[in-house]
Amino acid sequence: QEEGGLYSPRPASDFSHNYSRLKDRYLYWIDVPWSKSETYRNQGSFSRKNNLEADKIASHIKQALDDESYSNETIGIITFYKDQVQTIKDALRKQGIINIHDEPTSKYMNLEIVVGTVDAFQGKEFHVVYLSMTYTFDISNPNICTKESYSRLVMNNLLNVAVSRQQKLLICVGDQKVFSYFKAKKYE
Repeated sequence: QEEGGLYSPRPASDFSHNYSRLKDRYLYWIDVPWSKSETYRNQGSFSRKNNLEADKIASHIKQALDDESYSNETIGIITFYKDQVQTIKDALRKQGIINIHDEPTSKYMNLEIVVGTVDAFQGKEFHVVYLSMTYTFDISNPNICTKESYSRLVMNNLLNVAVSRQQKLLICVGDQKVFSYFKAKKYE
């Protein structure tokens, strides 16, 4: 056991899943760095979105679903932001995973997939959970990192719900630099 690692009192067999690319993992981070060309808010909205993250999540799920070893893992996709919910659904539609009614397409008709904000996931569990962090910024700009900018991401009750909805595998998707940035640590 490594110092600072995450441990569970549950046996490793409880975390067995069909995501063959992530075999023997129960926690994984997909890095999606900040991009100067990206728009992270809809005009007039206080919510946030991240198209790059949404596309990465949808393509990652598509690869898993199309893998021959995959079989009926329930999937939850959690985000802290309402606008990101719609952005993720749009990306899932582009990949042919869900239809305009937010239901799985005929190719994936046995799939249980739910996309929502942290608030909507209270009391729900899924085999695999994608946590879309959404928030990112240019860390070379020292004026942009404030406690308010991390807002919902550092609320203990929301963070607890966000990281405890998975039964087998939690996949965090976001900008690793932002969440390991030295100023972020003081907001813990």
